[in-house]
Amino acid sequence: MTIKRNKAETCNKILAAALEEFAEHGYSLTKMSDIGRRAGVATSLVSKHFGKKENLFQSVMLNENSKYLVWDSGHETIFDAFSAIAHHIKIEAQNNDVHFRFAFMYLMGFDIPASCTESVKNAFSGSSLCKMIQEEQKQGMLNHIEPYAWFHMFLKSTVGIITAYMEAGLPVPDDNIFLYILGYKDEKKLMDYVNLNRLNN
Repeated sequence: MTIKRNKAETCNKILAAALEEFAEHGYSLTKMSDIGRRAGVATSLVSKHFGKKENLFQSVMLNENSKYLVWDSGHETIFDAFSAIAHHIKIEAQNNDVHFRFAFMYLMGFDIPASCTESVKNAFSGSSLCKMIQEEQKQGMLNHIEPYAWFHMFLKSTVGIITAYMEAGLPVPDDNIFLYILGYKDEKKLMDYVNLNRLNN
């Protein structure tokens, strides 16, 4: 049991160090030795647990995406789920959090190995948020594009908009603005939907 716990602790230290290195330097400029140094472990141990740098980057991406999906849990409507995620991203941005810096890098497509996105997409497909998107599409509330592409577009737009507001020195608007941008087809239909859910809650 102790060996398993130690292994998990080491992996978590490596993932945390990798997140910071990738967020600061990007994929290409980050070295496994730098990650090991920041994690306080030998480079050989980083390689033993994760193999190639590409595998480690992929693990960080999966970790970060699963973090967003946590903010979906407990919400009955997609409006509430996406508002919670947008609010969470806004707080990270305002705190200049390493998670936000990494999200900006990979969502904007900077220096990302192409092979890394497929496993993230597969992990998302089993989430409750994916099912919520599919249900909204059936009801005609959301545009019919592949659910992960829709989710990725939401994250990318949210991060991009928040960044633009902050760089301009403006207060970041309410989270609800992101739902207008990301595919609800009819503003009146959206407001009716939102008001109905508010009455029901």
